[in-house]
Amino acid sequence: MIKKSLSISIIAACSCIFAAYTNVLIDFNEIKTWDDMDPKNTNEAKFAKRAVATEWIAELNSSADFALSRKLTYVKSVDCDFNQVAQIHPDYAFKDGSKQGKVLGVRAHFPVSDYGAYVTVKPKWPFPYYAGDNGTAFLNKGMINNFGPMKSISAWVKGKSYPNTFFINLRDQDGQVDIYKMGDVSHYGWKVLTYKNQNYLANVRDREIENVPMYPRVEPLVVFDSMVFYKDGQKGYDGNFIAYVSWIEVEHDKAIIQEYDDIDDEGTWGINKERVDQRKAWEKDKYKRASELEDLERQKMNLPPKYDNPDMRETTGETGTE
Repeated sequence: MIKKSLSISIIAACSCIFAAYTNVLIDFNEIKTWDDMDPKNTNEAKFAKRAVATEWIAELNSSADFALSRKLTYVKSVDCDFNQVAQIHPDYAFKDGSKQGKVLGVRAHFPVSDYGAYVTVKPKWPFPYYAGDNGTAFLNKGMINNFGPMKSISAWVKGKSYPNTFFINLRDQDGQVDIYKMGDVSHYGWKVLTYKNQNYLANVRDREIENVPMYPRVEPLVVFDSMVFYKDGQKGYDGNFIAYVSWIEVEHDKAIIQEYDDIDDEGTWGINKERVDQRKAWEKDKYKRASELEDLERQKMNLPPKYDNPDMRETTGETGTE
């Protein structure tokens, strides 16, 4: 009887502990396949994907943004061959288990100074919240939906022994940007850097339970905003800085548990769809205007337009040649 009671207590205690879900936020080895992420070839996804998949930029902070430093600061998609080090590091592999693929390479050139400087790495066009017919064209390709309390965020980073600090910025559905300090990249080689949320409560008994309306309710989500490498003015090295990032993943709870319901609220009222459609239209208009301004600037520089056909942004997503 004592053993039975003890086993029941253990089961009850374990049921109070959450097992957070782990989702890939972005895998830089998968960027090359994003052109095929929309098999229906619909306009809703094409407008959002057009440059995010290939065009990434690196920007220095204003006090470090000199002409030479700006010229020598950029990002590249870099081939990575883990077969070369498989005997020494057998665990080195991409998310899909392959030994060859692409990573994001970052080069920054910090000016000689005794003050701090940083470089921000981000897609040229911000990841959209809603793209594709069902709004999930960028799911696990820069966006995570049904996002509840975050337990941790991890990134696989290759350092070159620079004493610089690595940050990841995430943007939620309301446009709020949260900054997460991942740690220093002072190591040499690949290493998983992890931020652990000290406010995350794994035990349900420690949480403050709150009732919230379940419908209509916009599903919480986060998108990748940017990465930052910070050079301390007192201990950082001036000149070139090199680092590589393979993937970023997030461990979190679900915000909404989908359960069977005898009435289809969304099918009846369509309130969430109205909100999503409004947001998609706003994002589409914003990106379209930004593209038009970019083409005007290119004309001033006597360069061909980025898109040979003005409507190509919305139909094929293909870019013109330089």
